[in-house]
Amino acid sequence: MALQMIFLHIQILQILVICLCIELVAGHKPQDQLFQSGLNPVANPLRVAPVNIDRDLLHVVLAVSYAQEPDQIVSSNVAGFIYVTDIDLQRRKITYLSPTAGELPSKYLVMGTLTWLET
Repeated sequence: MALQMIFLHIQILQILVICLCIELVAGHKPQDQLFQSGLNPVANPLRVAPVNIDRDLLHVVLAVSYAQEPDQIVSSNVAGFIYVTDIDLQRRKITYLSPTAGELPSKYLVMGTLTWLET
């Protein structure tokens, strides 16, 4: 079912994995080097970043999160997925396909790397 929503009613986020590469120095433990650089070795490497709503979202599959706040994205389940079929920048609306009608359970959508192009 094709549905539309206004940009103001959603927030699209992307989960980034922060990779930290450390040059190991003989005689030093990796943890010592992390502390010397001011980094916490037990810090969560997952970060949530906002995604700009533009034409690059066309044909993207987005996860619909149950999160109620952005900091809950990583630990929340997803309700399902929607497929973006059109982006109207002038009217500031996204058209998407959803397996069910009605409101989405949350305004937070999570973007990964999955796109779908029908041929």
